[in-house]
Order: sequence, then C-alpha cells, then structure tokens
Amino acid sequence: MAQSIFVAAKQGEELAGIISGFENSGYAVVVANEGEQALNLLKKIKVPLAIVLSSSLEIISTLDICKDLKTMKRFFKIPIFIMMDSKKFEPKTYTGLNIKEFIEKPVSSMSIIRTLKDLIADRKQTKGSGLDMPKWQMVFVGIILGSFVVVVGYFIILPMIAGLK
Repeated sequence: MAQSIFVAAKQGEELAGIISGFENSGYAVVVANEGEQALNLLKKIKVPLAIVLSSSLEIISTLDICKDLKTMKRFFKIPIFIMMDSKKFEPKTYTGLNIKEFIEKPVSSMSIIRTLKDLIADRKQTKGSGLDMPKWQMVFVGIILGSFVVVVGYFIILPMIAGLK
C-alpha cells in the first residue's frame, strides 16, 4: 500500500494539480476541503507521511489544526507544510508547531516531494543514533551517565589520587 499524504485546501486552490502530482509520484492522497473536515479525518486515518494545509481553511482555522496536531502524540514527527498567500499570512504565529515549510502559492507538489525525500533520507541516517529519542529519554540517559561518572570518580579515581600522596 502506498504511503499517504494528507492535503486540506479549498476546492479550486490548484488542488487538482497538487493531488495529481502526489498521485503520479506514487503517493495516496487523503483530501479535506475545510478545517473541521480536516481535523476529523486526521483523527481517524492512519498517520500520513506528511500534512499539507492551506493557510485559508475555514470553520476550524489552519492555526487551530496545527495546535491540535501538536497535542496528538502520533503526529509528533510528521512534517506539516503550509500553503500560504504571502499577502495576508503571518508565519510567526506558527512558531513551535512542527511546521516544516511555508510554501507560497502557487504550490508545486514536486517541491514538497523533494523536501519529503530529503526528510526521509535524514531520518534513515539518524536512526539509531539516539537523535530520534524523545527529550525525556535523552535527559534520563544524561542523568544515568552523569551518575556513573560521579560514582567512578568517587570510588576509583579519588582513592587512587589519595594513595599517591
């Protein structure tokens, strides 16, 4: 089964071109035409490879969707792309919401696919290096390693130094 990309945009926002671009590249596409529908679908479907949202979604705004996604653990590492109209859009309001890239309209599905392929390659390179651990696990490992250094210093190195005097 093909990996999916989730797209939420108003009908007619170069939507057909984006969908066909993804499908021609071998991805399944799940589509929503407004914010409420997008959020409901995202809660039900299998986690997609990426999420592409229009900055002009209605009923539930794009910003509110991004805030909700940040609270859902299953979307923690999923890149979000925002298709924006540069005249009336403020990217600063999306700080800290896992937005991978802001893309000015008109959007090319090929630019998103290139970025996705780079992300997948980066994930494969860092897999197993510890960089993909949640922050709490990294802190825990740091505490354990720090404790080990203290114990070694106190029981092995300190007596050795004291014995040299």
